[in-house]
Amino acid sequence: MFSPIRRIGVAVLATTMAVSGALVAAPAASAAKIQVGVAPSPNGYVMAGVPTQVAVNRAAKVYRNVNGKWMLLGNATKARSVPVTFNDPGVYSLRVKPKKGKARVVKVGVYGYFSIDGSGSTIAMGGQVFPNGFGVGTYAISQRVRRVSIPAYRGCVNVDVGVKEINQRDSYPYEAKVDVFSAGSPAWSSGLQSAPEGFAALGIPISGDAALEFFARGRDVRGSVKALCLQ
Repeated sequence: MFSPIRRIGVAVLATTMAVSGALVAAPAASAAKIQVGVAPSPNGYVMAGVPTQVAVNRAAKVYRNVNGKWMLLGNATKARSVPVTFNDPGVYSLRVKPKKGKARVVKVGVYGYFSIDGSGSTIAMGGQVFPNGFGVGTYAISQRVRRVSIPAYRGCVNVDVGVKEINQRDSYPYEAKVDVFSAGSPAWSSGLQSAPEGFAALGIPISGDAALEFFARGRDVRGSVKALCLQ
């Protein structure tokens, strides 16, 4: 069980978010080998639409693969990085060519927020916890479970989940619960909640195939999933 730490319309509940570098890690290198780094956003990931920097350990030209062609981004040195913005989520290739020595190609994972509907399909780029949502509960004393799946190929690393009451005219109380399961991260559960207007939990780690279950009974409620993914 967890407790609200902040309430502005919807209670926001804290969780621990696992973060990792978005640049594919390179093996240990000697001083002679070119090393490359891409600066993450404050959440620990390189984010689509957010300006970032490509840094190197010695002077080199930095190229980005665009439609199968290498396009020059700029010249980098140990003291000067090269700015770049990736407009869309996905995995991008960078080529770094020092003045002397062999060029190196690295992969950069760029993440974005996706709103997921009740069937697991993408319906919108995210922003709010409840950009759209899907029906979960019914009315009176009935109860219902709604399941959402997120396949591993999408490369998702965490989810925001929420439940929002949509029919406050009923006199019945309501209870709701969200469970999150994934192949490579510990299971997570909100436990039964009955916050006046709903509740949300942010940054729940997932990896591999993931499944979410929304349980509700009492009043009508709406569920929502926002996932941080490569696609």
